[in-house]
Amino acid sequence: MGVSSNFDFLAVQDERLARLGALAERYFFDDAPSTLIKLRQLGEFLTKEVAARHGLLPSSTATFDEVLRTLKVRGVLPTEVANLLFHLKRVGNAAAHENVGSTADALAALKIARGAAVWFHQSYGGRPNYRPGPFVPPTPPVDATVALKAELEELRKVVSVSSDEAAKALLAYRDAEDARLKAISEAEAYRQDKEFWETYAAETEAGMRRTEAALKAAQAAAEAAPPQQLDLLAQLANRQAQQVELDEATTRVLIDEQLRAAGWTVDSRKLRHAAGTRPQSGHAIAIAEWPTDSGPVD
Repeated sequence: MGVSSNFDFLAVQDERLARLGALAERYFFDDAPSTLIKLRQLGEFLTKEVAARHGLLPSSTATFDEVLRTLKVRGVLPTEVANLLFHLKRVGNAAAHENVGSTADALAALKIARGAAVWFHQSYGGRPNYRPGPFVPPTPPVDATVALKAELEELRKVVSVSSDEAAKALLAYRDAEDARLKAISEAEAYRQDKEFWETYAAETEAGMRRTEAALKAAQAAAEAAPPQQLDLLAQLANRQAQQVELDEATTRVLIDEQLRAAGWTVDSRKLRHAAGTRPQSGHAIAIAEWPTDSGPVD
């Protein structure tokens, strides 16, 4: 069994980043909260790496929230990317402390984390012209909702009509691995899969322990760099943030989060005009898919 994921491109920056992404995708199948926790780890690593590259990481033990806010206040972290990373922090914290998170939450977080990872790769990995192929969806979990299965199938269609060979290869790999596991007995398939991923996770966690040394080295290099060089780096990061691409479903998740923080009752998956949701006096309710024609509003 090999490993291939939507985060493979990160391996040229740091194999630990690619491994976290692969683990997050694996847990999507049967443990959505673990997917969210791994993506939070990935988001925190990216955030601290950015801070260190600008000489703004006081300590590798600084919290994810502290570093995020420092970067935002100093104008280093573009708002578009800050929104992605704050989302990963929030859903990852909820998963870690309350063991909550659905497969739909995990799918949105995977796409959000990939968007942040692509931005990092372009801005801080010396690959400003890198263009990712379409997001390749994980295999639907057995208990997936009809809506989630439909979204996953739509994502597969996007890959199938794409000209990106890497995305098509990843989809083919996923299908082949799924067929391989189905070809052997259920018990043996479970044993092989579990054994492999337990070892992979242990190796990844061991590798993450080397993070502190890498961050210290990046911080020291930034402190020795001319201020103009750091300014140019921040300018590049801001330009690349304008090119972050998310699909409509994922964008709605982020908008819902911002409205919720402002005190609105919001859930684009459920509170839809077509499903019968209507305004209520005295309540700030965000209603999705409101008709745009000029006919009477009931």
